[in-house]
Amino acid sequence: RKSQLYTLGLGYGTDTGLRASLGYELRHISPYGDYFQTVVQASQIQQNFQARYVIPGKNPVKENYSLIGGIQTNEPGEGRYRLFSTGINYITEIL
Repeated sequence: RKSQLYTLGLGYGTDTGLRASLGYELRHISPYGDYFQTVVQASQIQQNFQARYVIPGKNPVKENYSLIGGIQTNEPGEGRYRLFSTGINYITEIL
């Protein structure tokens, strides 16, 4: 696979109006399979930014750890807000 991946999306939703997204993934950060992803999404009502650093587990096909951070803003008239989030995830396949 290539070491970098770019994505672009355009759309329309009844809740968001016109919207667009732009994504970037930096692969092969380490010899163990670590990678970094970021996504920016913007619409007439909401703007989102999220970044994620992924570290494969002992069985990389079935498990990984993620460090995540993001910002979301919403401006639908009077219900205006800004949300900051961070987190650590552990994802595994049970079956």
